[in-house]
Amino acid sequence: MSDQAKGILLLLITVFVFSIGDAVGKLIAEASGGLMASWGRFVFALAALPVLMPHRIGQLARTTQWRLQLLRSTVVIGANAIFYMGLQHIPLADAIALGFVSPFMTTLLAISILGEKVGVRRWTAIAIGFVGVLVIVRPGLETRHWAYALPMVSASFWALFVVLTRKLGPDEPPLTTLLYTPVMGAIALSATTPLYWRDPAPEIWVLLVLMGVLSTAGHLTLVRAYRLAPTSLLAPFNYISIVFATFFGFVLFGTLPDGWTVLGVVIVIASGAYVYHREALAKARRATP
Repeated sequence: MSDQAKGILLLLITVFVFSIGDAVGKLIAEASGGLMASWGRFVFALAALPVLMPHRIGQLARTTQWRLQLLRSTVVIGANAIFYMGLQHIPLADAIALGFVSPFMTTLLAISILGEKVGVRRWTAIAIGFVGVLVIVRPGLETRHWAYALPMVSASFWALFVVLTRKLGPDEPPLTTLLYTPVMGAIALSATTPLYWRDPAPEIWVLLVLMGVLSTAGHLTLVRAYRLAPTSLLAPFNYISIVFATFFGFVLFGTLPDGWTVLGVVIVIASGAYVYHREALAKARRATP
């Protein structure tokens, strides 16, 4: 099996693991609140690190750009907390679908922060993608819960994280981020527990631990996947998460996307895949001497 094929396989495993984690997170959020779910994700992800990555913690803690690492971690904490707050109120598949606006947000932020230039084709794809979002949300045509806005806000935070990662450059090991993020998340969310804490039932404690382990395991396979294959090849496979989200949403919560939502998802995925394609071409042109 080639490295690229291994990378694709690892990414599919990553998407599956993260999808299970999202389903578990929704179970926790519905029982104890979205911030409780986010707290458990970071605290138990941090606890799982020494088990899944023995003898590497001290090495990974070294960084020459700790301010940017802290900022990037803070952004991820916000993305995660906001996403789980949304999951507390809306169907899993809908939340995942709305999160697919991240590539569009990444492109917009890259223009302002990194000074990247975007052509007419990518602008068109971004505009079509947002039309797909409107089809999913259907503002004004039917009553939608206010939490439908949260996955899109979370996606914006995630896009900022991606741009900050690009700004950080290739010299910073990806696994260093894997360490800083749960450390920061565990500290920040533990310090604010008086604002949202609800004593979890025994089964919720089990789910909290499971979500933390899944988060760390998924990030490890994700890092490995992107070491084996280029981003332009792997990125579109992230959209398979909507299939897993639909499956877990039906099995665990009895919800299925309606026809308009499916149409919106197709529009968003097609537009996002095209944005990834154009970004890959632009990157190849910049790399050509």
